[in-house]
Amino acid sequence: MAHINMPRRRHAGAVVVAGHLCVDLTPELFEKKLPSEGGLLLSGDLRISPGGAVPNVGLALMRLGELVRLVGNMGDDAVADLLCDALSTAGEQSSLRRIPGAATSYSIVIAQREMDRLFIHCSGANQTFTSDAVGDDILHSAHWLHFGYPPLMPAMCENDGKELDRLFSRACHHGLRTSLDFCAIDPSTKYDVRWNRVLSRCAANVTVFAPGLGEISFALNLPYDPDAWWSSISDVACHLLSCGFAIVVLKLGDKGLYLRSTDNAAHVASWNLGPEWVGRELFTSCFDAALVNANGAGDCTIAGLITAISQDFTPEQTLTIAAAVGASSVEASDASSGVMDLAKTVERIDAGWTKKHIELPGGRWQYDESSQLWKGPHEDRT
Repeated sequence: MAHINMPRRRHAGAVVVAGHLCVDLTPELFEKKLPSEGGLLLSGDLRISPGGAVPNVGLALMRLGELVRLVGNMGDDAVADLLCDALSTAGEQSSLRRIPGAATSYSIVIAQREMDRLFIHCSGANQTFTSDAVGDDILHSAHWLHFGYPPLMPAMCENDGKELDRLFSRACHHGLRTSLDFCAIDPSTKYDVRWNRVLSRCAANVTVFAPGLGEISFALNLPYDPDAWWSSISDVACHLLSCGFAIVVLKLGDKGLYLRSTDNAAHVASWNLGPEWVGRELFTSCFDAALVNANGAGDCTIAGLITAISQDFTPEQTLTIAAAVGASSVEASDASSGVMDLAKTVERIDAGWTKKHIELPGGRWQYDESSQLWKGPHEDRT
């Protein structure tokens, strides 16, 4: 792979990471199957760690070398004490607010070997979060805003996402680049929110939208076959670009990472991005990693995206760095402690860090040896 040159320019100011905040309670499990009704499953130690987009993305960004401001709600209870203790490494974070009378959000994470994760979740104080939590003073001193998990933040999505749109509009008014993540939706609440309208409303003010392919396909009622994801991924990305997003990055878990950008050069330029970002369609498989825990890997991948774009890497380099940060994160027991600083991440890539082998069928994708990425049928090759 071509050598990745470290950038010459860093943006002043912080990355604001706002949205979902919780405590992850993860029992150590040894069996591959859950017990039947009335059964018993023995577990090992309970791991208590900060969870949700705010700590996962925020702490990963700190490890990459970014200045970070965390914004979120927690309750005024014993679980909040656990959360504050777990976030002590983030330093003083005055925008993490305790809400009197509210419960702190938590997730019980069922993470069994060779199986996708399951979650038992309490939204708690996240339900009261609105755009007012991110004050103009916070935005004024920042260069990027990231917001995570709108499906778990009901006040942000009411009235077809009025508060979500207000937050991103204000961020753009202050000259920030922005990013938005998504998460899985409880099937029983799928039709409570008109997600096409919510996303279309804020899309013009979002630099990068980075959901998981499966979760966004489900939310928007788009065709998706997890065993043949390559057959629908371009269509899903095209739908999201038509909503108004400039850049779409779709996470595919252990399959890899996909990037698609608009053909609208003016839209790309409005984010102070060069012409190399226009009309791109790229895919990378995952880097080889010694899997310990995959919880939070998608959030760490987004931290890699934010850092790489902020430091003016090319689309090819950005996708590669994001995949590398996500891979590093799974090599530790919590979401972010496996993440290295940016220089060490790039050094590991340049030293020949291998990727998982993958073939994209159908003859529509072309493998580029120099970047070790696949270029899709909509890639602008002019």
